[in-house]
Amino acid sequence: IKIQDEYNEWMIGKINNMNNNILYLGNYAGAGKSYSSCIGFNKNEVLFVCPFNKQSIELKNDGYDSITINKFFNKGINDEQNIGQYEIPENIKIIIFDEILLNNLFMLMNIKKFIYTNKDIYKIIANGHINQLQPINFGCNNINNINDYRYKCVEDMFDFKIILKEIKRLKSDEDKKIMIEMTKDIFNNLDIIDICKKYNISMITDYKDIKTKNNICLFNFRCNQINKLIHKKEIINNNFI
Repeated sequence: IKIQDEYNEWMIGKINNMNNNILYLGNYAGAGKSYSSCIGFNKNEVLFVCPFNKQSIELKNDGYDSITINKFFNKGINDEQNIGQYEIPENIKIIIFDEILLNNLFMLMNIKKFIYTNKDIYKIIANGHINQLQPINFGCNNINNINDYRYKCVEDMFDFKIILKEIKRLKSDEDKKIMIEMTKDIFNNLDIIDICKKYNISMITDYKDIKTKNNICLFNFRCNQINKLIHKKEIINNNFI
């Protein structure tokens, strides 16, 4: 399905109501994947199913019903820690698998089974980023191009696909252009330091220079180090000791 005007909410709502089993994909961050998925429905009719708890909390803060995918499918860390059967509230008309490409292969299989048995009962929509990085524990070691395989697995679950190309989170054309060029540089494997210099992103090379609470790190282990340091500073500065 092609959308001529991605800002036309009436048209998107009509598409969502007239069709089922739709996959929304975004070329860039801020394309409005989650928002577009639920246009045409009241907030109390929507259930978001999210890969992570943080996403679920943010959607709840926005007034939506939301749950993690583990709780939705009654899957704990292992079979002995299953969390109890989840019952979908009676008021729910549409189920949205948010950021579906962040799920591992096991969860994708569960989603596929759910779609097959429930698409005549609920509207089912999913969304994700076309260039989504590989999720944790994807569980596939016999495929050469895992990202293409994962994308194909998800694409085959849905009857309709919509690609959102407009960056709605950014308002100025200049900022949108920067986002597009930066995304290309990142996926072309340009050196991260060169990218930061090119787009005037502030960099810190020494822990003692960290003054901000919100920071971006290239590696996950570095994120953990920075978080511990910031938490320690907050404890000392606020006399929590």
